[in-house]
Amino acid sequence: MKSNYQYDLLYGKSVEFERNVWIKVPTVEEVVYNENFDLYTTIFTLTTRELFQTQRNLEELVKKYPNLWSIMMDQEADNYIGGVFHEKKSVSMILMEALHYWTGLSLDGDGGFHKHLNGKFVHVDSEWVFDYNTYKEFGDVIKEIIYFEPNEDLPPLITSDARYDSWMKTYEGRMKKRQKNAQTWADRIIALSISASAYIPIEEIRKMSIYHFYKLFKALASKEAYETKLQYQLSPKYESDKHRLTHWRDTLNR
Repeated sequence: MKSNYQYDLLYGKSVEFERNVWIKVPTVEEVVYNENFDLYTTIFTLTTRELFQTQRNLEELVKKYPNLWSIMMDQEADNYIGGVFHEKKSVSMILMEALHYWTGLSLDGDGGFHKHLNGKFVHVDSEWVFDYNTYKEFGDVIKEIIYFEPNEDLPPLITSDARYDSWMKTYEGRMKKRQKNAQTWADRIIALSISASAYIPIEEIRKMSIYHFYKLFKALASKEAYETKLQYQLSPKYESDKHRLTHWRDTLNR
């Protein structure tokens, strides 16, 4: 991949990943109306520690399956865990559908995606071989497109029933809070349209690449947080020598 591919992401252009393989950058409208978008991103972002976080034998499962790729290499686990995501599909099938979504390469037929016994996926027509390293590299691009931030609320080391019970109480509380504060795409679009100094028409947001949307959303959130802290620090009661305020522009690459 070329080093400045972020510009293509920003402008909504397809990014050349490998020869004959391009990653398309969907618009906000395309994402909103695709009910499987979250599934096609989760397949590249979900850790097994997060996947198995409610299981008492968490540590055993994570050791056996350190990532989703290792699950796909175990036929029984591939089919069983696939049911967690989708009623009748394996994790491998979901991955191939996700690759079809992000690249536009054909999914079915002799020339489509196939999983080989050697643990690799192959797209016949494009001669694209997709192995574990490719999975990680491809996933890194997807994470950048969606401005992915890792889940920091993962379980601690589960070594006893008491620690497991304690974690589950914490987990259930976090889930309730997360559900209560969950934002829909409509919420995000409205928030972005009125957060800028000048109103951004929803029609413009609808046509934005998802990468552009998340970048702008993050920038405006950083700017708003900076301005709030700045007003607080300008207060005569604030001891400014104890805290240094980082300018909001300096946080955009974090």
